[in-house]
Amino acid sequence: GRYVSFASRANNLIADDYNHTWDIFVHDLETSETWRISEAPDGSDGNSSSVSPTIDCHGTHVVFISYASNLVAQDNNYSADVFVYDVVADTLIRASVSSEGDEANDYTYSASIDRSGKYVVFESDATNLVPDDLNARTDIFVRDIVNGVTTRVSVAYDGAESNGYSYQPSISCDALFVSFESDATNLVLDDFNNRTDIFIAPGQGS
Repeated sequence: GRYVSFASRANNLIADDYNHTWDIFVHDLETSETWRISEAPDGSDGNSSSVSPTIDCHGTHVVFISYASNLVAQDNNYSADVFVYDVVADTLIRASVSSEGDEANDYTYSASIDRSGKYVVFESDATNLVPDDLNARTDIFVRDIVNGVTTRVSVAYDGAESNGYSYQPSISCDALFVSFESDATNLVLDDFNNRTDIFIAPGQGS
């Protein structure tokens, strides 16, 4: 791949890096250029840490977690959010929002992105990303960036809410499948082992 993304606390990778915290950078292996992607629209420092970058299979989109509130406009939830950077278009958006565009009302973690850059999967403690989220558990969500739709995939075989916590999601390159860990006992039939298991759920790709 041409592009590499990484997190660093170094302040000498670019000019005018004064925030003294973790930032996300992209390095172009062809041109040897390095630039920061976890910054405000005006190019100023992010006002808190950004961590856990993952680049898609094509190397054109980077997803990461940030505690900063100034990377996009109207970020007022005081929580960690998921952001997606388009390397080609040089744009940054927040992905951890509801289908109505409402920002998450709690923390979001551990994101993954498909090769098209259209689908992002993440775990969140938020209860307002989908309707009727009443289980008070960490759930797994998929965000369709193009169509602006957020769905929950950590649900039981009969559509009921998960009765446990779900973590560490990953989406396949073609977005057909999402894998995650969960200690829930109602996602599939006959789950009696009282252990954290690995589950695969349908994604959104085709």
